[in-house]
Amino acid sequence: HGQEPLKKSKIAKHSLNMTNFALVDVAFIREGSFRTNGIPFNYKWNVIERDGRSWEGKEFYIDHIEKSNTEYGLIDKIYTKVLDGTNWLCAKVKIPETSFTKAFLERIENGLVRYVSSTHQFFVNPSNDAREVEKIRGLGISTVKEPEVEGARILSCQRNLRG
Repeated sequence: HGQEPLKKSKIAKHSLNMTNFALVDVAFIREGSFRTNGIPFNYKWNVIERDGRSWEGKEFYIDHIEKSNTEYGLIDKIYTKVLDGTNWLCAKVKIPETSFTKAFLERIENGLVRYVSSTHQFFVNPSNDAREVEKIRGLGISTVKEPEVEGARILSCQRNLRG
Protein backbone atom coordinates (compact mmCIF):
# COMPACT_ATOMS: atom_id res chain seq x y z
CA HIS A 1 0.00 0.00 0.00
CA GLY A 2 1.20 3.49 -0.59
CA GLN A 3 1.07 6.66 -2.56
CA GLU A 4 2.81 6.78 -5.91
CA PRO A 5 2.31 8.78 -9.07
CA LEU A 6 0.14 7.04 -11.66
CA LYS A 7 2.21 5.20 -14.26
CA LYS A 8 1.86 2.36 -16.73
CA SER A 9 3.38 -0.97 -15.79
CA LYS A 10 3.50 -4.56 -16.97
CA ILE A 11 1.91 -7.16 -14.75
CA ALA A 12 3.02 -10.79 -14.72
CA LYS A 13 0.32 -13.40 -15.14
CA HIS A 14 0.85 -16.82 -13.62
CA SER A 15 -0.60 -20.06 -14.92
CA LEU A 16 -0.94 -23.48 -13.39
CA ASN A 17 -2.41 -26.34 -15.37
CA MET A 18 -4.69 -27.98 -12.81
CA THR A 19 -6.41 -31.19 -13.80
CA ASN A 20 -8.25 -31.70 -10.50
CA PHE A 21 -9.15 -28.60 -8.51
CA ALA A 22 -11.56 -26.88 -6.16
CA LEU A 23 -13.23 -23.65 -7.21
CA VAL A 24 -13.64 -21.19 -4.34
CA ASP A 25 -15.74 -18.05 -4.86
CA VAL A 26 -14.88 -15.05 -2.68
CA ALA A 27 -16.21 -11.50 -2.24
CA PHE A 28 -13.21 -9.38 -1.27
CA ILE A 29 -13.59 -5.63 -1.83
CA ARG A 30 -16.39 -3.07 -2.08
CA GLU A 31 -16.78 0.69 -2.07
CA GLY A 32 -15.95 2.33 1.24
CA SER A 33 -13.35 3.93 3.47
CA PHE A 34 -10.62 1.56 4.64
CA ARG A 35 -7.52 2.23 6.74
CA THR A 36 -3.88 1.63 5.88
CA ASN A 37 -1.44 2.36 8.69
CA GLY A 38 -4.28 4.05 10.56
CA ILE A 39 -5.08 6.47 7.71
CA PRO A 40 -8.47 6.18 5.96
CA PHE A 41 -8.53 5.97 2.16
CA ASN A 42 -11.73 6.17 0.11
CA TYR A 43 -12.38 3.49 -2.51
CA LYS A 44 -15.02 4.35 -5.13
CA TRP A 45 -16.90 1.59 -6.94
CA ASN A 46 -16.02 2.83 -10.44
CA VAL A 47 -12.28 2.51 -9.64
CA ILE A 48 -12.71 -0.94 -8.06
CA GLU A 49 -14.74 -2.18 -11.04
CA ARG A 50 -12.34 -0.66 -13.61
CA ASP A 51 -9.15 -2.06 -12.02
CA GLY A 52 -10.53 -5.35 -10.69
CA ARG A 53 -9.11 -7.54 -13.43
CA SER A 54 -5.61 -6.73 -12.18
CA TRP A 55 -6.12 -9.54 -9.63
CA GLU A 56 -6.59 -12.18 -12.35
CA GLY A 57 -3.69 -14.63 -12.50
CA LYS A 58 -2.39 -13.65 -9.06
CA GLU A 59 -1.93 -16.00 -6.12
CA PHE A 60 -4.41 -16.98 -3.42
CA TYR A 61 -2.72 -17.34 -0.03
CA ILE A 62 -3.51 -18.98 3.26
CA ASP A 63 -3.16 -16.57 6.20
CA HIS A 64 -2.63 -12.98 5.10
CA ILE A 65 0.93 -11.91 5.93
CA GLU A 66 2.52 -8.90 4.26
CA LYS A 67 6.08 -10.25 3.83
CA SER A 68 5.76 -13.99 3.18
CA ASN A 69 3.01 -16.56 3.05
CA THR A 70 2.06 -19.83 1.38
CA GLU A 71 0.26 -19.75 -1.94
CA TYR A 72 -2.53 -22.30 -2.22
CA GLY A 73 -4.08 -21.41 -5.56
CA LEU A 74 -4.58 -18.92 -8.34
CA ILE A 75 -7.18 -16.23 -8.94
CA ASP A 76 -8.83 -17.44 -12.13
CA LYS A 77 -11.56 -14.88 -12.83
CA ILE A 78 -12.78 -11.59 -11.38
CA TYR A 79 -16.46 -10.67 -11.51
CA THR A 80 -18.91 -8.29 -9.81
CA LYS A 81 -21.91 -9.30 -7.73
CA VAL A 82 -24.54 -7.51 -5.66
CA LEU A 83 -24.72 -9.02 -2.16
CA ASP A 84 -27.26 -7.66 0.32
CA GLY A 85 -27.70 -4.56 -1.85
CA THR A 86 -23.94 -3.79 -2.08
CA ASN A 87 -21.66 -4.08 -5.13
CA TRP A 88 -18.75 -6.45 -4.46
CA LEU A 89 -15.69 -7.37 -6.46
CA CYS A 90 -15.52 -11.17 -6.39
CA ALA A 91 -13.11 -13.83 -7.57
CA LYS A 92 -13.18 -17.44 -8.66
CA VAL A 93 -10.08 -19.07 -7.18
CA LYS A 94 -8.69 -22.40 -8.36
CA ILE A 95 -7.03 -24.50 -5.68
CA PRO A 96 -5.45 -27.80 -6.74
CA GLU A 97 -6.94 -30.88 -5.08
CA THR A 98 -3.83 -32.40 -3.50
CA SER A 99 -2.90 -33.93 -0.17
CA PHE A 100 -1.27 -30.54 0.64
CA THR A 101 -4.58 -28.63 0.24
CA LYS A 102 -7.06 -31.28 1.47
CA ALA A 103 -7.27 -30.15 5.11
CA PHE A 104 -7.49 -26.47 4.08
CA LEU A 105 -10.39 -27.16 1.69
CA GLU A 106 -12.16 -29.21 4.35
CA ARG A 107 -11.82 -26.27 6.78
CA ILE A 108 -13.48 -24.02 4.17
CA GLU A 109 -16.32 -26.51 3.69
CA ASN A 110 -16.83 -26.80 7.46
CA GLY A 111 -16.95 -23.00 7.90
CA LEU A 112 -13.73 -22.80 9.92
CA VAL A 113 -12.10 -20.65 7.21
CA ARG A 114 -14.59 -17.94 6.22
CA TYR A 115 -12.94 -14.57 5.62
CA VAL A 116 -10.63 -13.08 3.01
CA SER A 117 -8.62 -9.93 2.41
CA SER A 118 -6.92 -8.52 -0.66
CA THR A 119 -3.36 -7.40 -1.07
CA HIS A 120 -3.02 -4.53 -3.52
CA GLN A 121 -1.23 -1.32 -4.30
CA PHE A 122 -3.31 1.80 -4.51
CA PHE A 123 -2.54 5.23 -5.84
CA VAL A 124 -3.74 8.51 -4.40
CA ASN A 125 -3.03 12.05 -5.51
CA PRO A 126 -1.22 13.58 -2.48
CA SER A 127 -3.06 16.88 -3.01
CA ASN A 128 -6.47 15.16 -2.73
CA ASP A 129 -7.58 15.86 0.86
CA ALA A 130 -10.39 13.28 0.53
CA ARG A 131 -7.74 10.57 -0.03
CA GLU A 132 -9.73 9.07 -2.91
CA VAL A 133 -8.05 6.05 -4.46
CA GLU A 134 -7.45 6.73 -8.15
CA LYS A 135 -5.97 3.39 -9.22
CA ILE A 136 -5.66 -0.12 -7.78
CA ARG A 137 -3.21 -2.86 -8.72
CA GLY A 138 -4.22 -6.29 -7.37
CA LEU A 139 -1.44 -8.46 -5.95
CA GLY A 140 -3.29 -11.35 -4.29
CA ILE A 141 -6.10 -12.52 -2.04
CA SER A 142 -5.62 -14.26 1.31
CA THR A 143 -7.61 -15.95 4.01
CA VAL A 144 -7.77 -14.04 7.30
CA LYS A 145 -9.18 -14.43 10.81
CA GLU A 146 -11.10 -11.13 10.51
CA PRO A 147 -11.57 -9.16 7.27
CA GLU A 148 -10.34 -5.58 6.94
CA VAL A 149 -13.31 -4.93 4.63
CA GLU A 150 -16.42 -5.84 6.61
CA GLY A 151 -18.32 -8.56 4.77
CA ALA A 152 -15.35 -9.88 2.74
CA ARG A 153 -15.80 -13.64 2.77
CA ILE A 154 -15.79 -16.99 1.06
CA LEU A 155 -19.06 -17.45 -0.81
CA SER A 156 -18.81 -21.08 -1.93
CA CYS A 157 -16.48 -24.02 -2.49
CA GLN A 158 -16.92 -26.63 -5.21
CA ARG A 159 -14.66 -29.67 -4.91
CA ASN A 160 -13.12 -32.18 -7.32
CA LEU A 161 -13.67 -30.30 -10.57
CA ARG A 162 -11.77 -31.27 -13.71
CA GLY A 163 -10.48 -29.01 -16.44
